[in-house]
Amino acid sequence: MAHRTRKDRAGERRWLHVPCADCGAPRHVHTNRSVSGYQKLYPRCVSCSGLARQRRTTLLCSVCGQEKVYRSSKAKKRKTTVCKACRRQTDKTALQGDWTRNAGGYLVRCMTGHPLASPRLVLMHWLVMYEHHPGGGPFVLDLKRRHFTIHHKNGRRNDNRLVNLEFRAPSKHPEGWTLIAMAEIVDEARRNGFLSDLAHAE
Repeated sequence: MAHRTRKDRAGERRWLHVPCADCGAPRHVHTNRSVSGYQKLYPRCVSCSGLARQRRTTLLCSVCGQEKVYRSSKAKKRKTTVCKACRRQTDKTALQGDWTRNAGGYLVRCMTGHPLASPRLVLMHWLVMYEHHPGGGPFVLDLKRRHFTIHHKNGRRNDNRLVNLEFRAPSKHPEGWTLIAMAEIVDEARRNGFLSDLAHAE
C-alpha cells in the first residue's frame, strides 16, 4: 500500500454536517474525517466552545471552608480539595517543625534526617508505628521499603493511636491483607501441610 501524503489526504476531504454536542446546531465542515471522528475531536461549535470556557465551578476548601471559584475544566482535574493558600500554609507550618495536616488529611512534620523522612516530611502514623510497634523501628522501616501501607481502622486520619493503626500489604489503599490475616493463612497452610508440599515441589 502506497504511502498517502498530506496532499492525498486533502483530496479526500468532503463536506459534512456535524451537529454540535451542546446546542445540536449543524456545522458544515470540510474534512477527511468521519462524522463521529470529527465530533470526537471537535464536539462543540465556536459559540458553545466560548461559553464552555467561561463556565465556573465553586468548590469548598476542606481546610479553611472557603469557597473557591475555578474554571469547570480545571475543577474536574483537581486531585485535592485543599486550596492553594492552605497548601502553602501547610507546607510552611510543617517546615517550622509543627504538626499540620497535609492535602490528604494526614498529620505531617518536618524531621530532616529521620529514617522515615521523604524527603524532609514525616507522617505521624508512620512515626507512631516506628516508635511504639512491638516489632521495632527496623521492622517498620523494612515494611515501608516493601511498600506496605498503614490503615486507620476508624477512618479518621488524624487519630494516630497505636490501637487504631494496622499495616496493610501493598495494594490500592485501604484494601490489602493485614499482617494478622496473612499470619492466619500461613498457620492454616502449615497445619494442612500445604507449605511442606510446596517445599518438596521446589
